[in-house]
Amino acid sequence: MNKPHIKLIGGVWRCESGAVLCTGQTPRQSFNRWLEATIKEGLAHYGQAEPVVALPKPKRQPAQRRPQKPKALDGLDIPVFVAEPRTINALQRPALSLASVGLRLNGNRAMEAQPKTPSLAGGRRGGE
Repeated sequence: MNKPHIKLIGGVWRCESGAVLCTGQTPRQSFNRWLEATIKEGLAHYGQAEPVVALPKPKRQPAQRRPQKPKALDGLDIPVFVAEPRTINALQRPALSLASVGLRLNGNRAMEAQPKTPSLAGGRRGGE
């Protein structure tokens, strides 16, 4: 597949590459037509590929029910909130918590060990 070239010729956008030429009123329309024609040409030339392994049918997920309000809260106008299902990426690294206890202890220990030195801005380094 060659890289397409899009040009405005006589008020009509033209997208061409190799043997495929398509036109449209906008650059996107001409590109979409070119892409569709290129895919059709490729399938006609190389044939339709059959899947190697049949994919299993997806399992149906049970519907989640909203929790009921406790009877003690019937007279009050308190909304019931339901947690949304979260998408969890197993390959994503968990974020490092910068406010962990160990980092705070090490930071405090380092500030106590360093002498308080004046800075050019007039503030104090190492605390306060």
